[in-house]
Amino acid sequence: MVLKLLNYRVKYEGESHWFSYPDIYLDAGKCLAILGKSGIGKTTLINSLFCKDFKGLIEYDEALILERDFSSWGKDIYEYVSYMPQFAQDGLNPSKTIKNQIDLVKSNNISLSEEEVDLYLEDLGLDIGIKKAYPFQISGGMKQRAVLLLSFIKKPKLLVLDEPTSALDYFTSINIIDFLQKRKAEGVGMLIISHDRSFVKELADEVIVL
Repeated sequence: MVLKLLNYRVKYEGESHWFSYPDIYLDAGKCLAILGKSGIGKTTLINSLFCKDFKGLIEYDEALILERDFSSWGKDIYEYVSYMPQFAQDGLNPSKTIKNQIDLVKSNNISLSEEEVDLYLEDLGLDIGIKKAYPFQISGGMKQRAVLLLSFIKKPKLLVLDEPTSALDYFTSINIIDFLQKRKAEGVGMLIISHDRSFVKELADEVIVL
C-alpha cells in the first residue's frame, strides 16, 4: 500500500477550522481521485502530507506513506514521491532547454537512459526535438507534458497530481491520460486532485468527493 489515512484532519496555524478527510487507501498501480469545490481542502490535504514546511496542526489515527508513518519521513520521501502542483508548467527554468532540465533531474543518482527518456516523450505525444527547445518556444500543453516527464524520471512509487489538466485542450489531456495509464500498469500509485470529471473517469479506480 502506498498511502493509508485513517481519521486524518488538518488545520492551519492561527485558524480554528479543521479540514477532516474520509479514510484513504491507495495501493500500488491504482489511482485515487479527489474531487470537490474550491476551498474544501483538497490541496490542503496534499500540502499537509508532502510539504515539509507545512504550517499547521495535523491529527490522525494512522497515516502511512509507503508503509511508514508519514511524520517519520524527511526529505528522503522525495526519492519515492513526485508531486506535480497546479500550473506546474510555470516551474520550468526559462533559461535552460528541456534537455538541460532533464539532465539536471537525472543527475540526482538516477540511471535513466536517453532511450527511456525518448520513449516517455513518445508516450506523451512529444517529438524528441523538444529537448532542444527552451520553455518559451513551446506551447502550454507541451510544457505541462514536459513537467510530467520530469516527474517520472526518478520512477516514483507514488505520483501526486494537482489539477493536471487545468487549461489544457482535449487532445493534450488524452496524451496525459494514455501516459498515466501506462505508468499505472507499471505499478505506480497515483493521487489526483481534479475538477475534470471526464479525466478522472478515464483514469481513477476510486473517486472521493469532499
